[in-house]
Amino acid sequence: MNYLDRKYQATMSVHQLSILLQYSNQDVFQLGNFVPLTALSLPTIIRAAKALVETGFLISNEKDLTELSVLTLNTSFNSKRINVKVALPQSSKPQEKEAEATCNTLMQDRKYYMECTIVRIMKARKVMKHNLLVEEVLKQTQSRFFPDVQFIKKNIEALIDKLYIQRTDQNDEYEYIS
Repeated sequence: MNYLDRKYQATMSVHQLSILLQYSNQDVFQLGNFVPLTALSLPTIIRAAKALVETGFLISNEKDLTELSVLTLNTSFNSKRINVKVALPQSSKPQEKEAEATCNTLMQDRKYYMECTIVRIMKARKVMKHNLLVEEVLKQTQSRFFPDVQFIKKNIEALIDKLYIQRTDQNDEYEYIS
């Protein structure tokens, strides 16, 4: 930080740096003005700016930052340490929703992959015992993920309901329906 009386070495993310670099031309910015200047989304800019405000590099009169918030460069920044680390504030709710959505998508993809694998095996073998089918499914899917036997059983039942396979007269045997 060259504009201060004392030299500081700051560690921050690229997003935070891109915001701070805009202050080389002027000392006051409206938060929404960073969107075209940095090519970042507004939520990303708000997160990065919030961290810069909490660290003390920027000054804001508002606690909750919005697009209309005015941020001023703190030209009288002072810290006991020479090395200053700017951490990103953690936003738990959006991350939890995103993680849940990713998990749901992953489980759906695995379900479809499992069903395709079972149908492919049954189409090739026509008739197969339950244990052999489960074994073969485990062999073919282990390159992508390790399914548990309960997950395989659920998918076999789903394929029976969808009329891709059916149980034979022997209870532990399945037959492919063409």
